[in-house]
Amino acid sequence: MTNKKSNNASGNGPELAIFTVGELNCAVDSTIVKAINKYLEITPVPGAPDCVRGILNLRGQILTVVDLRRRFGLGTEELRQAMRIVVITSRDENIGLLVDGVSDVVIADPDLLEPPPSNIGEVEGKFFTSILKTEQDLIAILDVEEILSLDESAISQGN
Repeated sequence: MTNKKSNNASGNGPELAIFTVGELNCAVDSTIVKAINKYLEITPVPGAPDCVRGILNLRGQILTVVDLRRRFGLGTEELRQAMRIVVITSRDENIGLLVDGVSDVVIADPDLLEPPPSNIGEVEGKFFTSILKTEQDLIAILDVEEILSLDESAISQGN
């Protein structure tokens, strides 16, 4: 990933880590990103919600891994080497988000942020806080709380 400002950035907007989920460009505020890892061995958790891909041991810490494709209702893909796990902190816990790839870090111009539509492609708009319109693309900014809003015990440590 490289750091760059969007062409119209005023410098006072949020810094966003951008990644892909299917054909959708998504982002989260980089301040909650703790690490980005290559695909690691994910252990399935029996009885967990479908979007919980499993748990993994990351440097001695057990993390729950949420598959964003499944969470968005885009189906399941076989795990590939190009996939990444974006480790974020939410509710004082580290959670892994399984994504198709990570592309960039940008500083978003607040003037280019708009409310999300009811649907973005095949994905419900409820999963996003806003849309960043750039000259090249639309970037959907995740509502992390909504992404993680399923059964609390399923997200916490895979139980």
